[in-house]
Amino acid sequence: MPRNLTLAASFLLFCAPWAIAQETVRWHGLELDLPAGWSVESAGDFTLLKPAGWKQGELTGEAYGLLFDAETPNLEDEDLTDTIDSAAEEILAGVTRQGEPVAGKLGSLPARSFRYATKNADGKPVTLTLHVLAGKDGCAALFVLGLDEKLKSREKEITAMLGSLRLEGQKAKKRAFGLGGGKKEDGAGRETVPAGQVPAAKGDKPAGDAEKPEFTRVPGGKELVWNGVAIDVPKDWRTQAGDDGTQILMPKGFGESGVLEEIYALCGDGSLQSLDAPDTMAKLRVALDEIQPGLSPKGDGVAAKFGALRGKTYTFVGENPEGQKVEARVFAFPTQKGIGALLALGFPASLQARQTTLDAMLASLRSKQGEGGAKGAAPAELAGQWVFFASFNANNGGGSSRQKVLTLRADGGYTYVAENVSTNPNGAAWGDQSDAGQWSSDGTSITFRSNGGGARTLSLEKRNHPKNKDPMLVIDGSAFVTATQRAPW
Repeated sequence: MPRNLTLAASFLLFCAPWAIAQETVRWHGLELDLPAGWSVESAGDFTLLKPAGWKQGELTGEAYGLLFDAETPNLEDEDLTDTIDSAAEEILAGVTRQGEPVAGKLGSLPARSFRYATKNADGKPVTLTLHVLAGKDGCAALFVLGLDEKLKSREKEITAMLGSLRLEGQKAKKRAFGLGGGKKEDGAGRETVPAGQVPAAKGDKPAGDAEKPEFTRVPGGKELVWNGVAIDVPKDWRTQAGDDGTQILMPKGFGESGVLEEIYALCGDGSLQSLDAPDTMAKLRVALDEIQPGLSPKGDGVAAKFGALRGKTYTFVGENPEGQKVEARVFAFPTQKGIGALLALGFPASLQARQTTLDAMLASLRSKQGEGGAKGAAPAELAGQWVFFASFNANNGGGSSRQKVLTLRADGGYTYVAENVSTNPNGAAWGDQSDAGQWSSDGTSITFRSNGGGARTLSLEKRNHPKNKDPMLVIDGSAFVTATQRAPW
Protein backbone atom coordinates (compact mmCIF):
# COMPACT_ATOMS: atom_id res chain seq x y z
CA MET A 1 0.00 0.00 0.00
CA PRO A 2 1.28 3.57 -0.50
CA ARG A 3 3.82 4.15 2.25
CA ASN A 4 2.93 7.85 2.53
CA LEU A 5 -0.80 7.28 2.97
CA THR A 6 -2.08 9.26 5.97
CA LEU A 7 -5.51 8.42 7.34
CA ALA A 8 -6.86 9.00 10.84
CA ALA A 9 -10.10 8.90 12.73
CA SER A 10 -11.40 11.80 10.60
CA PHE A 11 -11.42 9.33 7.73
CA LEU A 12 -14.84 8.23 9.00
CA LEU A 13 -16.34 11.62 8.03
CA PHE A 14 -17.44 11.91 4.41
CA CYS A 15 -20.08 13.56 2.31
CA ALA A 16 -21.40 11.78 -0.74
CA PRO A 17 -24.22 11.92 -3.21
CA TRP A 18 -25.48 8.40 -3.73
CA ALA A 19 -27.03 6.58 -6.62
CA ILE A 20 -29.66 3.88 -6.49
CA ALA A 21 -28.24 1.78 -9.33
CA GLN A 22 -25.58 -0.83 -8.62
CA GLU A 23 -22.16 0.22 -9.87
CA THR A 24 -19.14 -1.75 -11.06
CA VAL A 25 -15.76 -0.46 -9.85
CA ARG A 26 -12.56 -1.13 -11.82
CA TRP A 27 -9.25 -0.85 -9.99
CA HIS A 28 -5.82 -1.85 -11.37
CA GLY A 29 -7.06 -4.84 -13.36
CA LEU A 30 -9.72 -5.91 -10.84
CA GLU A 31 -13.48 -5.43 -10.74
CA LEU A 32 -16.12 -5.55 -8.03
CA ASP A 33 -19.81 -4.72 -7.82
CA LEU A 34 -20.93 -2.18 -5.24
CA PRO A 35 -24.08 -3.00 -3.28
CA ALA A 36 -27.19 -1.17 -4.43
CA GLY A 37 -27.10 2.48 -3.40
CA TRP A 38 -23.33 2.62 -2.82
CA SER A 39 -21.17 5.11 -4.73
CA VAL A 40 -17.49 5.58 -5.51
CA GLU A 41 -15.20 8.60 -5.26
CA SER A 42 -11.55 8.99 -6.20
CA ALA A 43 -9.35 10.39 -3.44
CA GLY A 44 -5.91 10.53 -5.00
CA ASP A 45 -3.92 7.45 -4.04
CA PHE A 46 -7.02 5.54 -3.04
CA THR A 47 -10.67 5.14 -3.99
CA LEU A 48 -13.50 5.52 -1.48
CA LEU A 49 -16.49 3.17 -1.48
CA LYS A 50 -19.40 4.96 0.17
CA PRO A 51 -22.52 3.20 1.47
CA ALA A 52 -26.01 4.45 0.75
CA GLY A 53 -27.33 7.20 2.95
CA TRP A 54 -24.09 8.85 3.98
CA LYS A 55 -24.57 12.51 4.82
CA GLN A 56 -22.07 15.34 4.91
CA GLY A 57 -20.59 15.94 8.34
CA GLU A 58 -22.06 12.80 9.86
CA LEU A 59 -19.82 10.59 11.98
CA THR A 60 -20.69 7.31 10.32
CA GLY A 61 -18.47 4.90 12.25
CA GLU A 62 -17.41 3.12 9.06
CA ALA A 63 -15.14 3.54 6.01
CA TYR A 64 -14.36 1.44 2.94
CA GLY A 65 -11.86 1.88 0.16
CA LEU A 66 -9.37 0.51 -2.34
CA LEU A 67 -5.59 0.87 -2.12
CA PHE A 68 -2.81 -0.13 -4.52
CA ASP A 69 0.92 -0.74 -4.17
CA ALA A 70 3.06 -1.30 -7.26
CA GLU A 71 6.04 -2.19 -5.05
CA THR A 72 4.30 -5.37 -3.86
CA PRO A 73 4.33 -7.61 -6.97
CA ASN A 74 2.23 -10.54 -5.72
CA LEU A 75 0.72 -12.27 -2.69
CA GLU A 76 3.90 -14.26 -2.11
CA ASP A 77 6.04 -11.15 -1.60
CA GLU A 78 8.21 -11.64 1.48
CA ASP A 79 7.46 -8.12 2.72
CA LEU A 80 3.69 -8.40 2.29
CA THR A 81 2.87 -8.75 5.99
CA ASP A 82 5.12 -5.85 7.03
CA THR A 83 3.69 -3.69 4.26
CA ILE A 84 0.11 -4.38 5.26
CA ASP A 85 0.92 -3.83 8.94
CA SER A 86 2.34 -0.40 8.03
CA ALA A 87 -0.72 0.43 5.93
CA ALA A 88 -3.03 -0.57 8.78
CA GLU A 89 -1.19 1.72 11.18
CA GLU A 90 -1.48 4.61 8.71
CA ILE A 91 -5.19 4.00 8.22
CA LEU A 92 -5.85 3.88 11.97
CA ALA A 93 -3.10 4.41 14.51
CA GLY A 94 -2.87 1.98 17.39
CA VAL A 95 -4.45 -1.06 15.76
CA THR A 96 -3.12 -4.53 16.58
CA ARG A 97 -3.13 -7.41 14.14
CA GLN A 98 -5.32 -10.34 15.24
CA GLY A 99 -3.45 -13.53 14.37
CA GLU A 100 -1.80 -14.50 11.12
CA PRO A 101 -3.18 -13.47 7.72
CA VAL A 102 -5.75 -15.90 6.33
CA ALA A 103 -5.33 -17.23 2.80
CA GLY A 104 -8.39 -18.09 0.78
CA LYS A 105 -10.52 -16.85 -2.11
CA LEU A 106 -12.63 -13.75 -2.44
CA GLY A 107 -14.99 -13.99 -5.36
CA SER A 108 -12.93 -15.77 -8.01
CA LEU A 109 -9.53 -14.49 -6.83
CA PRO A 110 -6.88 -15.73 -4.37
CA ALA A 111 -6.59 -13.36 -1.43
CA ARG A 112 -4.90 -12.72 1.92
CA SER A 113 -7.03 -11.22 4.67
CA PHE A 114 -5.45 -9.25 7.54
CA ARG A 115 -7.59 -8.34 10.55
CA TYR A 116 -6.75 -5.62 13.10
CA ALA A 117 -8.53 -4.36 16.20
CA THR A 118 -8.52 -1.43 18.60
CA LYS A 119 -10.99 0.69 20.59
CA ASN A 120 -12.16 4.26 19.99
CA ALA A 121 -12.15 7.07 22.55
CA ASP A 122 -15.46 5.81 23.94
CA GLY A 123 -14.07 2.32 24.49
CA LYS A 124 -16.07 0.75 21.67
CA PRO A 125 -14.34 -1.98 19.63
CA VAL A 126 -13.18 -1.04 16.14
CA THR A 127 -12.10 -3.56 13.48
CA LEU A 128 -10.01 -2.96 10.38
CA THR A 129 -9.72 -5.70 7.74
CA LEU A 130 -7.52 -5.47 4.65
CA HIS A 131 -8.26 -7.99 1.90
CA VAL A 132 -5.23 -8.14 -0.41
CA LEU A 133 -5.38 -9.37 -4.02
CA ALA A 134 -2.95 -9.48 -6.94
CA GLY A 135 -3.79 -6.70 -9.40
CA LYS A 136 -2.49 -5.86 -12.85
CA ASP A 137 0.87 -4.31 -11.91
CA GLY A 138 1.05 -4.97 -8.18
CA CYS A 139 -1.19 -5.74 -5.23
CA ALA A 140 -4.52 -4.10 -4.48
CA ALA A 141 -6.38 -4.13 -1.19
CA LEU A 142 -9.95 -3.50 -0.17
CA PHE A 143 -10.14 -2.20 3.37
CA VAL A 144 -13.14 -2.39 5.69
CA LEU A 145 -12.99 -0.17 8.79
CA GLY A 146 -15.54 0.60 11.43
CA LEU A 147 -17.19 0.04 14.76
CA ASP A 148 -17.97 -3.63 15.23
CA GLU A 149 -21.68 -2.95 15.70
CA LYS A 150 -21.77 -0.94 12.48
CA LEU A 151 -19.88 -3.54 10.44
CA LYS A 152 -22.22 -6.24 11.67
CA SER A 153 -25.19 -4.31 10.30
CA ARG A 154 -23.39 -4.09 6.93
CA GLU A 155 -22.28 -7.71 6.88
CA LYS A 156 -24.56 -8.85 4.03
CA GLU A 157 -23.51 -5.96 1.80
CA ILE A 158 -19.81 -6.41 2.57
CA THR A 159 -19.99 -10.15 1.94
CA ALA A 160 -21.74 -9.66 -1.41
CA MET A 161 -19.21 -7.01 -2.46
CA LEU A 162 -16.24 -9.22 -1.60
CA GLY A 163 -17.88 -12.11 -3.40
CA SER A 164 -18.10 -10.12 -6.63
CA LEU A 165 -14.32 -9.59 -6.88
CA ARG A 166 -12.90 -10.75 -10.21
CA LEU A 167 -10.41 -9.90 -12.91
CA GLU A 168 -11.36 -6.98 -15.14
CA GLY A 169 -13.55 -8.21 -17.97
CA GLN A 170 -14.35 -11.50 -16.24
CA LYS A 171 -18.04 -12.33 -16.15
CA ALA A 172 -19.58 -11.68 -12.75
CA LYS A 173 -20.99 -14.64 -10.88
CA LYS A 174 -24.77 -14.87 -10.64
CA ARG A 175 -24.74 -15.68 -6.95
CA ALA A 176 -23.73 -14.15 -3.64
CA PHE A 177 -20.26 -14.70 -2.24
CA GLY A 178 -19.55 -18.28 -1.27
CA LEU A 179 -23.06 -19.56 -1.97
CA GLY A 180 -24.07 -22.19 -4.49
CA GLY A 181 -27.73 -21.32 -4.97
CA GLY A 182 -28.72 -17.85 -3.87
CA LYS A 183 -28.18 -15.89 -0.71
CA LYS A 184 -28.84 -17.67 2.59
CA GLU A 185 -28.25 -16.39 6.08
CA ASP A 186 -28.05 -17.79 9.54
CA GLY A 187 -29.88 -16.36 12.52
CA ALA A 188 -27.30 -13.58 12.92
CA GLY A 189 -27.53 -12.42 9.30
CA ARG A 190 -24.23 -14.04 8.28
CA GLU A 191 -23.65 -15.75 4.96
CA THR A 192 -23.53 -19.46 5.71
CA VAL A 193 -20.57 -20.55 3.53
CA PRO A 194 -17.21 -19.49 4.97
CA ALA A 195 -15.08 -16.83 3.34
CA GLY A 196 -12.04 -18.38 1.76
CA GLN A 197 -13.99 -21.27 0.20
CA VAL A 198 -16.17 -20.75 -2.86
CA PRO A 199 -17.91 -23.92 -4.08
CA ALA A 200 -18.77 -24.09 -7.76
CA ALA A 201 -22.39 -23.61 -8.70
CA LYS A 202 -24.06 -26.46 -10.52
CA GLY A 203 -22.74 -26.79 -14.03
CA ASP A 204 -19.94 -24.23 -13.76
CA LYS A 205 -17.08 -26.59 -12.90
CA PRO A 206 -14.42 -26.35 -15.64
CA ALA A 207 -13.60 -29.43 -17.65
CA GLY A 208 -10.77 -31.46 -16.11
CA ASP A 209 -11.36 -29.87 -12.71
CA ALA A 210 -13.23 -32.81 -11.18
CA GLU A 211 -10.25 -33.99 -9.11
CA LYS A 212 -9.75 -30.69 -7.27
CA PRO A 213 -10.72 -30.92 -3.58
CA GLU A 214 -13.81 -29.15 -2.32
CA PHE A 215 -12.00 -27.93 0.77
CA THR A 216 -9.29 -25.30 1.26
CA ARG A 217 -6.30 -26.02 3.51
CA VAL A 218 -5.18 -23.46 6.08
CA PRO A 219 -1.63 -22.39 5.08
CA GLY A 220 0.83 -23.56 7.72
CA GLY A 221 -2.01 -25.11 9.75
CA LYS A 222 -1.87 -28.46 11.51
CA GLU A 223 -4.35 -31.22 10.72
CA LEU A 224 -6.59 -32.39 13.55
CA VAL A 225 -8.49 -35.62 12.91
CA TRP A 226 -11.63 -36.00 15.01
CA ASN A 227 -14.46 -38.53 14.71
CA GLY A 228 -13.67 -39.33 11.11
CA VAL A 229 -13.32 -35.75 9.86
CA ALA A 230 -10.25 -33.55 9.53
CA ILE A 231 -9.92 -29.84 10.17
CA ASP A 232 -6.91 -27.55 9.92
CA VAL A 233 -6.06 -25.59 13.08
CA PRO A 234 -3.77 -22.51 12.89
CA LYS A 235 -0.22 -23.38 13.86
CA ASP A 236 -0.21 -21.04 16.87
CA TRP A 237 -3.38 -22.57 18.37
CA ARG A 238 -3.17 -25.25 21.06
CA THR A 239 -5.48 -28.25 21.30
CA GLN A 240 -6.48 -30.31 24.32
CA ALA A 241 -8.52 -33.50 24.40
CA GLY A 242 -11.35 -33.75 26.89
CA ASP A 243 -12.47 -36.92 28.65
CA ASP A 244 -15.86 -36.76 26.92
CA GLY A 245 -14.40 -36.84 23.43
CA THR A 246 -14.36 -33.08 22.88
CA GLN A 247 -11.37 -31.21 21.55
CA ILE A 248 -10.72 -27.77 23.07
CA LEU A 249 -9.17 -25.34 20.55
CA MET A 250 -7.20 -22.52 22.14
CA PRO A 251 -6.00 -19.49 20.15
CA LYS A 252 -2.64 -17.90 20.85
CA GLY A 253 -2.79 -16.06 24.17
CA PHE A 254 -5.82 -18.03 25.35
CA GLY A 255 -6.51 -17.38 29.04
CA GLU A 256 -3.55 -15.03 29.53
CA SER A 257 -5.76 -12.04 30.33
CA GLY A 258 -7.50 -13.91 33.13
CA VAL A 259 -10.88 -13.26 31.48
CA LEU A 260 -12.47 -15.97 29.37
CA GLU A 261 -13.72 -13.87 26.44
CA GLU A 262 -13.99 -16.73 23.94
CA ILE A 263 -13.70 -20.50 23.75
CA TYR A 264 -13.79 -22.93 20.85
CA ALA A 265 -14.34 -26.68 20.79
CA LEU A 266 -15.11 -29.65 18.60
CA CYS A 267 -17.97 -31.48 20.28
CA GLY A 268 -20.72 -33.86 19.29
CA ASP A 269 -23.74 -35.96 20.17
CA GLY A 270 -23.59 -39.60 19.10
CA SER A 271 -27.34 -39.95 19.64
CA LEU A 272 -28.04 -37.28 17.03
CA GLN A 273 -27.65 -38.82 13.59
CA SER A 274 -29.26 -36.14 11.41
CA LEU A 275 -29.49 -32.36 11.44
CA ASP A 276 -33.02 -32.72 10.09
CA ALA A 277 -34.22 -34.57 13.19
CA PRO A 278 -37.15 -32.78 14.89
CA ASP A 279 -35.36 -32.66 18.26
CA THR A 280 -32.09 -31.20 16.94
CA MET A 281 -32.64 -27.69 18.31
CA ALA A 282 -33.79 -29.05 21.67
CA LYS A 283 -30.68 -31.21 22.02
CA LEU A 284 -28.42 -28.30 21.11
CA ARG A 285 -30.07 -26.16 23.79
CA VAL A 286 -29.65 -28.88 26.41
CA ALA A 287 -25.95 -29.25 25.51
CA LEU A 288 -25.37 -25.49 25.63
CA ASP A 289 -27.16 -25.18 28.98
CA GLU A 290 -24.42 -27.31 30.51
CA ILE A 291 -21.83 -24.78 29.36
CA GLN A 292 -23.69 -21.45 29.39
CA PRO A 293 -27.24 -21.65 30.81
CA GLY A 294 -30.02 -19.49 29.44
CA LEU A 295 -29.05 -19.13 25.77
CA SER A 296 -31.91 -18.92 23.28
CA PRO A 297 -31.83 -19.67 19.53
CA LYS A 298 -31.74 -16.69 17.17
CA GLY A 299 -33.63 -18.01 14.18
CA ASP A 300 -33.52 -21.54 12.83
CA GLY A 301 -30.55 -23.57 11.69
CA VAL A 302 -29.57 -22.64 8.13
CA ALA A 303 -28.06 -25.04 5.61
CA ALA A 304 -24.37 -24.39 4.99
CA LYS A 305 -21.33 -25.94 3.36
CA PHE A 306 -18.12 -26.27 5.37
CA GLY A 307 -15.28 -27.33 3.10
CA ALA A 308 -16.28 -30.73 1.70
CA LEU A 309 -19.07 -31.24 4.27
CA ARG A 310 -22.64 -30.00 4.31
CA GLY A 311 -24.19 -28.95 7.58
CA LYS A 312 -26.06 -26.16 9.33
CA THR A 313 -25.25 -22.98 11.23
CA TYR A 314 -27.05 -22.13 14.46
CA THR A 315 -26.80 -18.98 16.59
CA PHE A 316 -27.78 -18.70 20.27
CA VAL A 317 -27.78 -15.50 22.34
CA GLY A 318 -28.14 -14.62 26.01
CA GLU A 319 -26.37 -13.08 28.98
CA ASN A 320 -23.84 -14.29 31.50
CA PRO A 321 -24.43 -13.92 35.28
CA GLU A 322 -22.87 -10.42 35.14
CA GLY A 323 -25.43 -9.28 32.57
CA GLN A 324 -22.99 -9.19 29.67
CA LYS A 325 -24.19 -10.33 26.24
CA VAL A 326 -22.97 -13.79 25.24
CA GLU A 327 -23.28 -15.57 21.92
CA ALA A 328 -22.81 -19.16 20.79
CA ARG A 329 -22.19 -19.98 17.14
CA VAL A 330 -22.67 -23.66 16.33
CA PHE A 331 -21.35 -24.92 13.00
CA ALA A 332 -22.78 -28.46 12.83
CA PHE A 333 -21.87 -31.24 10.40
CA PRO A 334 -22.06 -35.05 10.15
CA THR A 335 -19.22 -37.23 11.41
CA GLN A 336 -18.65 -40.97 11.67
CA LYS A 337 -19.87 -40.77 15.28
CA GLY A 338 -23.08 -38.79 14.79
CA ILE A 339 -23.49 -35.04 14.49
CA GLY A 340 -20.47 -32.98 15.45
CA ALA A 341 -19.93 -29.24 15.61
CA LEU A 342 -17.35 -26.52 15.88
CA LEU A 343 -18.64 -24.45 18.80
CA ALA A 344 -17.65 -20.81 19.25
CA LEU A 345 -18.81 -19.32 22.56
CA GLY A 346 -18.03 -15.92 24.03
CA PHE A 347 -18.62 -12.19 23.83
CA PRO A 348 -20.01 -11.22 20.38
CA ALA A 349 -17.20 -8.77 19.63
CA SER A 350 -14.54 -11.37 20.47
CA LEU A 351 -16.20 -13.98 18.27
CA GLN A 352 -16.60 -11.52 15.41
CA ALA A 353 -12.91 -10.58 15.58
CA ARG A 354 -12.05 -14.27 15.25
CA GLN A 355 -14.60 -15.11 12.52
CA THR A 356 -12.20 -14.85 9.56
CA THR A 357 -9.96 -17.47 11.16
CA LEU A 358 -12.96 -19.70 11.93
CA ASP A 359 -14.16 -19.36 8.34
CA ALA A 360 -10.80 -20.59 7.09
CA MET A 361 -10.86 -23.52 9.52
CA LEU A 362 -14.40 -24.47 8.49
CA ALA A 363 -13.40 -24.27 4.82
CA SER A 364 -10.78 -26.98 5.51
CA LEU A 365 -13.26 -29.58 6.82
CA ARG A 366 -13.16 -32.89 4.96
CA SER A 367 -13.94 -36.53 5.54
CA LYS A 368 -11.16 -38.75 6.85
CA GLN A 369 -12.53 -42.22 6.12
CA GLY A 370 -10.89 -44.95 8.18
CA GLU A 371 -9.12 -42.47 10.45
CA GLY A 372 -9.71 -40.89 13.82
CA GLY A 373 -12.90 -42.71 14.72
CA ALA A 374 -14.19 -43.75 11.32
CA LYS A 375 -16.67 -46.63 11.46
CA GLY A 376 -14.86 -49.82 12.40
CA ALA A 377 -11.55 -48.02 12.93
CA ALA A 378 -11.83 -47.80 16.72
CA PRO A 379 -13.06 -51.26 17.88
CA ALA A 380 -15.24 -50.94 20.95
CA GLU A 381 -13.65 -54.00 22.57
CA LEU A 382 -10.34 -52.13 22.86
CA ALA A 383 -11.84 -49.01 24.42
CA GLY A 384 -10.94 -48.41 28.06
CA GLN A 385 -7.98 -47.57 30.26
CA TRP A 386 -4.80 -49.64 30.05
CA VAL A 387 -1.77 -49.46 32.37
CA PHE A 388 1.86 -50.52 31.96
CA PHE A 389 4.09 -50.66 35.07
CA ALA A 390 7.70 -51.72 35.56
CA SER A 391 10.18 -51.23 38.43
CA PHE A 392 13.83 -51.89 39.22
CA ASN A 393 15.61 -51.92 42.62
CA ALA A 394 19.38 -51.31 42.81
CA ASN A 395 21.77 -52.62 45.49
CA ASN A 396 22.63 -49.08 46.66
CA GLY A 397 19.07 -48.43 47.72
CA GLY A 398 18.10 -46.63 44.56
CA GLY A 399 15.90 -47.77 41.73
CA SER A 400 13.48 -46.69 39.06
CA SER A 401 9.88 -47.20 38.10
CA ARG A 402 7.89 -46.52 34.96
CA GLN A 403 4.14 -46.18 34.60
CA LYS A 404 2.22 -45.54 31.39
CA VAL A 405 -1.53 -44.98 31.26
CA LEU A 406 -3.23 -45.28 27.88
CA THR A 407 -6.90 -44.36 27.57
CA LEU A 408 -8.63 -45.45 24.36
CA ARG A 409 -12.03 -43.87 23.92
CA ALA A 410 -14.80 -45.43 21.88
CA ASP A 411 -15.14 -42.23 19.84
CA GLY A 412 -11.63 -42.73 18.44
CA GLY A 413 -9.75 -40.36 20.76
CA TYR A 414 -6.88 -41.29 23.05
CA THR A 415 -4.80 -39.82 25.87
CA TYR A 416 -1.42 -41.10 26.99
CA VAL A 417 0.49 -40.24 30.19
CA ALA A 418 3.86 -41.70 31.14
CA GLU A 419 5.79 -41.13 34.37
CA ASN A 420 9.37 -42.16 35.12
CA VAL A 421 10.78 -41.99 38.66
CA SER A 422 14.46 -42.61 39.50
CA THR A 423 15.76 -42.76 43.09
CA ASN A 424 19.25 -42.95 44.60
CA PRO A 425 20.80 -42.25 48.03
CA ASN A 426 21.08 -38.54 47.14
CA GLY A 427 17.50 -37.95 46.08
CA ALA A 428 15.01 -38.65 43.33
CA ALA A 429 14.17 -37.42 39.84
CA TRP A 430 10.88 -37.41 37.97
CA GLY A 431 10.08 -37.17 34.31
CA ASP A 432 6.73 -37.32 32.57
CA GLN A 433 5.33 -37.33 29.08
CA SER A 434 1.81 -36.91 27.70
CA ASP A 435 0.06 -37.00 24.36
CA ALA A 436 -3.45 -36.99 22.89
CA GLY A 437 -5.02 -37.55 19.51
CA GLN A 438 -6.91 -40.16 17.49
CA TRP A 439 -6.44 -43.92 17.31
CA SER A 440 -7.53 -46.73 15.01
CA SER A 441 -6.81 -50.45 14.79
CA ASP A 442 -7.14 -53.30 12.31
CA GLY A 443 -6.78 -55.95 15.03
CA THR A 444 -3.05 -56.67 14.57
CA SER A 445 -1.74 -53.10 14.69
CA ILE A 446 -2.77 -49.84 16.28
CA THR A 447 -2.21 -46.35 14.86
CA PHE A 448 -1.89 -43.19 16.94
CA ARG A 449 -2.31 -39.80 15.26
CA SER A 450 -1.12 -37.12 17.63
CA ASN A 451 -2.83 -33.74 17.83
CA GLY A 452 0.66 -32.30 17.82
CA GLY A 453 1.33 -33.81 14.40
CA GLY A 454 2.66 -37.11 13.16
CA ALA A 455 1.40 -40.68 13.33
CA ARG A 456 2.79 -44.02 14.57
CA THR A 457 1.62 -47.54 13.77
CA LEU A 458 2.67 -50.19 16.30
CA SER A 459 2.14 -53.93 16.57
CA LEU A 460 -0.84 -55.03 18.66
CA GLU A 461 -1.67 -58.35 20.32
CA LYS A 462 -4.44 -59.29 22.75
CA ARG A 463 -3.34 -61.53 25.63
CA ASN A 464 -4.51 -62.51 29.09
CA HIS A 465 -2.31 -62.06 32.16
CA PRO A 466 -0.58 -65.40 32.90
CA LYS A 467 -1.61 -65.30 36.60
CA ASN A 468 -4.96 -63.55 37.05
CA LYS A 469 -6.18 -63.78 33.43
CA ASP A 470 -6.83 -60.03 33.23
CA PRO A 471 -7.00 -58.86 29.59
CA MET A 472 -3.88 -57.14 28.26
CA LEU A 473 -2.91 -55.22 25.14
CA VAL A 474 0.66 -55.89 24.10
CA ILE A 475 1.64 -52.78 22.12
CA ASP A 476 5.04 -52.84 20.47
CA GLY A 477 6.16 -55.43 23.03
CA SER A 478 4.91 -53.58 26.13
CA ALA A 479 2.07 -55.25 28.06
CA PHE A 480 -0.72 -52.89 29.14
CA VAL A 481 -3.15 -54.43 31.66
CA THR A 482 -6.79 -53.37 31.87
CA ALA A 483 -7.47 -50.82 34.63
CA THR A 484 -11.15 -51.71 34.74
CA GLN A 485 -12.79 -55.05 35.32
CA ARG A 486 -13.55 -56.96 32.15
CA ALA A 487 -13.77 -60.57 31.02
CA PRO A 488 -10.67 -62.33 29.64
CA TRP A 489 -10.17 -62.30 25.87
